[in-house]
Amino acid sequence: MIMEKTCNWYALKTRPHKEEHVLVELESKAYTAYLPRIWKYKSAQKRQKKLLIPGYVMVHACCRDFEKLRYIRGSKGLLSMNGMPGKITESEMDFLRKVCGETDYEPELRNYQAGDSIKILTGPLKGRKAVVAATDRHKIGIDLCQGSFRVWVNGKDTMFECI
Repeated sequence: MIMEKTCNWYALKTRPHKEEHVLVELESKAYTAYLPRIWKYKSAQKRQKKLLIPGYVMVHACCRDFEKLRYIRGSKGLLSMNGMPGKITESEMDFLRKVCGETDYEPELRNYQAGDSIKILTGPLKGRKAVVAATDRHKIGIDLCQGSFRVWVNGKDTMFECI
């Protein structure tokens, strides 16, 4: 059996409400770990950080570390698929960081043109499919109610994908 020498990101399962504890434990053992959190608004004045994926901490580790990760206090082992730990790609980690607002996201709105079909990935219109009506430097205009009015969506605060 050939041992993998490169390290990858993995999802480490945790016991309920132990994500912060596991994160501290991993960092104290010199692992690079990430706990995705987003702001949740309770009211106009109150907001708090909530876990994006409760029960999991992302950890950058190598194959030789798998056994050690099982014994981190508060953890329940790596998320597995078909008996093998599931790798998380760098692009997926970047996406998590962008969703959590932890990296600067500069949208390439020049790639969108009137008539393009898009899916809105974040923000109040999350999940909505729309057709681009117009673009402006950092905004995309989409028509609602059969073109009755146009909504401008800020490209810096919202993520899109072409469909």
